[in-house]
Amino acid sequence: MDPHAMAVQLDEKHAAKLIDLNLVDAKATAEGIKSILIPDNAAVVTCKTANIFLPAPWLKNTILNSNTDCPFELILSACQAKNEFIQDHCGGDQHLQDEIKAHYDGFVSWAWAVGHEMIEPLRFLVRPDDVELKAHHLKVHTLTILLLVTAGGVPA
Repeated sequence: MDPHAMAVQLDEKHAAKLIDLNLVDAKATAEGIKSILIPDNAAVVTCKTANIFLPAPWLKNTILNSNTDCPFELILSACQAKNEFIQDHCGGDQHLQDEIKAHYDGFVSWAWAVGHEMIEPLRFLVRPDDVELKAHHLKVHTLTILLLVTAGGVPA
């Protein structure tokens, strides 16, 4: 990693599940997925997470090639991509299948919430030549990433 690397850690396993994910596969259309409601017995959960979702490469390619920005249509595309990826790449590896499904579930929850305007839009400006930003990157890199590497490795 170099000074321009950004360390990101998202805890998807403890993120709030807003909807019954079992209903998603049963709904065959974007409108069907959109119609899924928050269960009456859903507990209110507060969690620290990002309002962005960082997709795995198999999911990123699906999103970019889908030609839509409708979150509910993206969920349908992601469902198909998840099934194809598991079939083509996981074999009998149950742990890998569970990881793929957990990533997909995180995306479904996030996209569903985006579609219902429960996540506020985020806009930011990247200025790669900004002196203050470069100094911050160098400081973070030196104090965290280099410190971890010189101390014996990076966390799992």
